[in-house]
Amino acid sequence: MVIRLMKNFLTVLFIFSSKLAFPFEKFGGVYFDRTVPNSQAYAMKEDLKYLFKTDVLSFDTDLLKLLGTNDTSGETLYNWVYNRVRYIIGESYTIGGQNYISRGLLLSGFRYPKTPLPVIDRGDEYGASVVMSNVGASLYYNGKKQNELKGLRLDGKKVFAKSPRVGILQIGSGLFSDVTAINSKENSEANKIQRLGTLFHEARHSDGSGKNLGFFHKKCPSGHAFAGLFACESYNNGAYKLGALIRKAYLKKCLACSLEDKVKLEASIADALSRVVFRSHIKTEDEILNEIKTYEGVVKVYADLLALNPNETNRAIYQREYNNYIAKIKKCKEQLTELQIIHSGKDVNPLPEGEFRIYSKSETSSLIRNE
Repeated sequence: MVIRLMKNFLTVLFIFSSKLAFPFEKFGGVYFDRTVPNSQAYAMKEDLKYLFKTDVLSFDTDLLKLLGTNDTSGETLYNWVYNRVRYIIGESYTIGGQNYISRGLLLSGFRYPKTPLPVIDRGDEYGASVVMSNVGASLYYNGKKQNELKGLRLDGKKVFAKSPRVGILQIGSGLFSDVTAINSKENSEANKIQRLGTLFHEARHSDGSGKNLGFFHKKCPSGHAFAGLFACESYNNGAYKLGALIRKAYLKKCLACSLEDKVKLEASIADALSRVVFRSHIKTEDEILNEIKTYEGVVKVYADLLALNPNETNRAIYQREYNNYIAKIKKCKEQLTELQIIHSGKDVNPLPEGEFRIYSKSETSSLIRNE
């Protein structure tokens, strides 16, 4: 009886402890904070091993251009990520309180470059659960905006964001959720590919300078599935496109992927590419013409009300609505003109600003080779 109870106790203890966070550790040079649960840290370490050991023979010129290399060996791709991702913090990590640190520039001896800041509207970026976020790029942006050096305490160590390349990523609730997973096996090759797409996406946010600092997301235009949410980009070499092309490259190599896995990964790729938009809207000519027709009908109603109603209060309301729909018609006509122009995204300079060190391929390979 005692033996059976002890066995059951040990089983419960193992199950419980496997979900707990461990004290910080480095894997392949990447720091995993104690707030990252064991199961998630294990999966991400396996992802990094897969990244390092898998060569991607990609002939996609867009991907090679985005990576800035013609070499798509595992060692090169790991090096690319490592130079942009250095710290992983868990969803439970609080970016505030004692964890958040700020220092005046006079004390730090650091100076921000005199480049313009990107215009960021702090809206809802995803409209749902966050999959992952590049905290380092946001810390650098906020520090530059407030003319202070910002950073975090990671296991007692002060890590300051002197560049978006500081590489602090935070796991969101969506990274290991059933919604984003390709199948139920957390460490399947298909799920590794899905998560690596996210990792490269977030790594891209460690790049850029001036108005393109961080390759921050833009608001999705009217007509888009995520219209009004900050879940799109207008760059030709941004995070969504990179994440999609990385998944596409690894999918070609995936021998363990089932037909269902491949279909789901292809859908994930299509979703990411749909967020790369270069126009102010996603509408057809017929849709815009129908909108104009509807708005013109409403304008006529308010014009009649204005002509027939002597009440000053009502007239003010009618005039406001009349002007509102006149403006909508004008916008639709501008969108029609926009349809006649061929739009293609522009590549922006991915070189980040601030102070950072570039690690060589031999350095990063030595960090993970024996893991």
